[in-house]
Amino acid sequence: MKLKTLLLSFFISLVSILSYAQERVISGQVTSVTDKTGIPGISVIIKDTDLGTATSLDGNFKLTIPEGTSVLVFSGIGYITKEVNIGSRSIVDVVLEEDIDQLEEVVVTALGTTREKRAVGYAVQTVDGESLATVKADNVVKSLAGKVAGVQVRSSSNVGGGSSIIIRGNSSLSGNNQPLFVVDGIPVSNNYSAGGAFGGRDYGNGAADINPDDIENMTVLKGASATALYGSRGANGVIIITTKSGQKTKGWGVSVNTGVTFSKINEATLPNYQNEYGGGYSQEFETFTFDPSIHPAEWAQFDGDLIAAYGDDASWGPKLDGTLVRHWDSWDPTDTDNFGKLRPWSPTENGIEHLFSTGVIYNNNVSLSKAGEFGNFRVSFTNYDLTGTLPNSNQVRNTLNINSTVKLTDKLSSTVLANYVQTETIGRPGTGYAAADGNAIMASFGLWHQRQLDLSRMEQYQNANGVQRTWNMHNPNYYGPNTDVPVYAASYWDNPYWTRQKNYVNDYKDRFYGKWEATLEVKDWLKFVGRVAMDYYNEERENRTAKGGVVEFVDRGLYPAYGRSMRSNLEVNYEAFAMINKDITSDLNFSAQIGANRRTERWTYMGLSTSQGLVLDDLYSIGNTANDNVGFGENYIPKEVQAVFGVFSFGYKNMIYLESSLRNEWASTLPASHSFFYPSTSASFVFSELPFLSDSRVLSFGKIRAGISKVGNAPGAFLLGNYYYPGSKYDSELPTYYPSSILTSPDLLPEVTVEREVGLELSFLENRISLDAAYYNKLSSDQFVNQPIPGSSGNYRSFGNGGEIEVKGFELMINATPIRTEAFSWNIGVNFEKSQSTVITIAEGTESLTIGSIYDVSLVHRPGMPYGSIVGTDYVYNDKGEKMIGDDGYYLISDPKVIGDINPDWVAGFTNTFTYKGLSLSAVFDMRQGGELFSQTHRWGVSNGLLEETVGNNDLGNPVRNPVTEDNTSGGVILNGVLEDGSQNTTRVAMNYNGAAADYHNPESASVFDAGYIKLRDVSLAYQLPNKITEKWGIRNLTLTATGRNLAILKRDSPHIDPELTYGVGNFQGMEIGFLPTERSYGFNLKFDF
Repeated sequence: MKLKTLLLSFFISLVSILSYAQERVISGQVTSVTDKTGIPGISVIIKDTDLGTATSLDGNFKLTIPEGTSVLVFSGIGYITKEVNIGSRSIVDVVLEEDIDQLEEVVVTALGTTREKRAVGYAVQTVDGESLATVKADNVVKSLAGKVAGVQVRSSSNVGGGSSIIIRGNSSLSGNNQPLFVVDGIPVSNNYSAGGAFGGRDYGNGAADINPDDIENMTVLKGASATALYGSRGANGVIIITTKSGQKTKGWGVSVNTGVTFSKINEATLPNYQNEYGGGYSQEFETFTFDPSIHPAEWAQFDGDLIAAYGDDASWGPKLDGTLVRHWDSWDPTDTDNFGKLRPWSPTENGIEHLFSTGVIYNNNVSLSKAGEFGNFRVSFTNYDLTGTLPNSNQVRNTLNINSTVKLTDKLSSTVLANYVQTETIGRPGTGYAAADGNAIMASFGLWHQRQLDLSRMEQYQNANGVQRTWNMHNPNYYGPNTDVPVYAASYWDNPYWTRQKNYVNDYKDRFYGKWEATLEVKDWLKFVGRVAMDYYNEERENRTAKGGVVEFVDRGLYPAYGRSMRSNLEVNYEAFAMINKDITSDLNFSAQIGANRRTERWTYMGLSTSQGLVLDDLYSIGNTANDNVGFGENYIPKEVQAVFGVFSFGYKNMIYLESSLRNEWASTLPASHSFFYPSTSASFVFSELPFLSDSRVLSFGKIRAGISKVGNAPGAFLLGNYYYPGSKYDSELPTYYPSSILTSPDLLPEVTVEREVGLELSFLENRISLDAAYYNKLSSDQFVNQPIPGSSGNYRSFGNGGEIEVKGFELMINATPIRTEAFSWNIGVNFEKSQSTVITIAEGTESLTIGSIYDVSLVHRPGMPYGSIVGTDYVYNDKGEKMIGDDGYYLISDPKVIGDINPDWVAGFTNTFTYKGLSLSAVFDMRQGGELFSQTHRWGVSNGLLEETVGNNDLGNPVRNPVTEDNTSGGVILNGVLEDGSQNTTRVAMNYNGAAADYHNPESASVFDAGYIKLRDVSLAYQLPNKITEKWGIRNLTLTATGRNLAILKRDSPHIDPELTYGVGNFQGMEIGFLPTERSYGFNLKFDF
């Protein structure tokens, strides 16, 4: 028995040895001929068998082959298949070439469907996620500037501020003009909350919560033919974002991306201030007179000293000639460094630029991924930590992303996508001009200060006992420390450092968006998809106005205060559809999607605020209210939309394509008896497939396309009938309810946009040069019109349909590779759009609709005029086009009229990318030509004597601020123009606050400027170390990148501000008061895999 066992063991061992001798192991790497990097997923098969393997993430493979194997076949999508004779080699390295014919570009279309670009009958443009993540912006919308034709992006400089994005012009007179964002099939709210020209805070837009580190690509669906399946949400375009998923790796794949960015303001976007005259309205100093009845004894020594006009907030004062003067910070005995000291009356060495420091952003991302026969999985965590350029400003955002698809059976798969975003922001700056609280630094201190002020002396914003140290103190000749209004109290404006440290806001936001999706493949041509998608956020905001500030001592209707508010938004989409893709014959393909959607929305708000002041300093709670009748507000807005939809496509010989879609909706915000139908039809003809062109060595691809579609824009809730809202309840009174001030319409319809589009796509010289051109015409009707009506009607405004807008435009995209060698390539990308937006009608009997105003200058819509006309006063011109002057030597001023158009003549972007082996250099230029803006910064900066326009010499060679006399020593100016009789003006007028610089002597058109610019938007320099070096350290794809953003404004025609800036997202554009300066950023980034 033992012998038999021994013989059996020997036999088995012998067979194993013989078998082993008949096999051997082959290994190697498959790389690309273009960039020499490894190619993942390449199939390595023993010829004439089904035995083989696939390359790893870095292109490596290992394969055990039988003895006698002579040929391996290497193949993969997008590459030319290659057969390799291996002979007796054990290491086989292979280089593959791209298969130009096989590299069909695919795009993501409505409902997340992936299609070949050749089959699409409308304009689609895709931006790679790598370009978005390389030069990061705090808001992913900003990263699209200059990169997509037909897209206009305007952004604020506020911490966490909003970015407006308009695709193919505005489609709504007063409704929403922002596109819909869809992330992996999840509609994501882009709700925004922005301040305006007269105060508030910019809380940004919802798309800022989308993490660029998780984006695989971003597809912009521009026209109605592309967005019709989204029905009442498709009028403004759709941005579809596909996030990263798990990739096949050897084991678990880990990616790390870490970077730091430094930001500094671009001082060229600050106002150009004069440095010749200091504070006050008189060029003579006042003398201090000691009064023991109101002044402390320590001040007796100051009797007879020259003092500044501390309470004035303009700079028409004495010349900055070094005269010794008692400055604002020399009166307080507790300020031992400055008390009693005289200083020269000189230009400031630390102006408003001193308020801004270097901002820092740390961005760290780590992801873990895997893919295989089971499906794929990826989890990612990103920490974004920003310290702003303004004092007491920062934002921290943490993002967790999970993307998992599991194959439950051969036919059934399940996908779970989850994103959790937690954001905390402190110190969002105020916007616009809020005279009551001055929280907007540039519109308060920036436009109402004195040119001798040194901001470094304001950094200590309160003294030892907590009293504010303000430059804008009351006149000590009339006030003292113990008068009813203390001399140290601010006359108009708080110390800007006090404002930033004491009157700040903070907010917290938790957001979750995700989906569960199941896909059942019944046949190879038929599958069913069901999904539930949810987007939810909860946001809490706190705001403070401290005791001891200007609101406590100056009656402006405000009090020291604390407020707290909470708002939440929930959207849930239930969707199911069938997908068909079947070849009817060898030449004819049919595909379709048929399904239904149910969407529910809920927005809630609750807010509390103190009343009539605070009891204790620096205690911010509702319980610290000075009056028990605290402010209270509450709101609840529900909405539901149900829809059925379908899209049907035919393709013939990969040459002719026809697509039709339809969507029918029922919405709770529209009359219940009505449903609304949104159809679309498009076609494309790939003429390069014609027999006489298919073998062309010049034309690589050619297609013409056309489409016509109808989409909508739905109204908000509570606009079908009148409703009541609660008033304040005092003590034991019963609650009071008030009717809405808006007269609504029970027959309200959605806004409807019908768009026609034609396009041409061409590629030449093996796709070295490509062109995509489109012409579109959009007619938007049944516009929402919210307009004032006579109070005798019982309401103050009415909301209903009426009005049309027409937008015509041309888009062009060009991509070229002038040079491409084995080691070097040069790529060029150009985006261009020229469009014209015209208001056809408004509502019956309405000739003007105001969107917003800055004092007497308004942004309005008028029939026959462009969308968004600036209306204000102008110069009066004679028949020769000469400005007319009155007998007093000042300009004649017209009645209000159109003085500007906010729409650009054209916009363009230009990208250059150079690649040499592992080194890459890229630059993006962003351009806007034409359009106008109105600048209250300029208007007030001149009237307050702050800007450089108010100084210099006149035609006599004398300072313009010198008094007007009858001899050659005269100051003043002679305004350029003619009198009523046509003779040249010769009357000299004073250059002061009630002379040539006064608001009332200058039309508002004097502050209207061209809004065009050319900007160097993005620059990046990256180097990827060869994997053969980094693999020794256990890592791959190690890339070092240096980046820059908003590096330079190469051309602009608007002084004192950046013409691109905005108060945030919304229709009120092209007008400004006190914009913050633009920030330049410089960053360094390191990423690698292991």
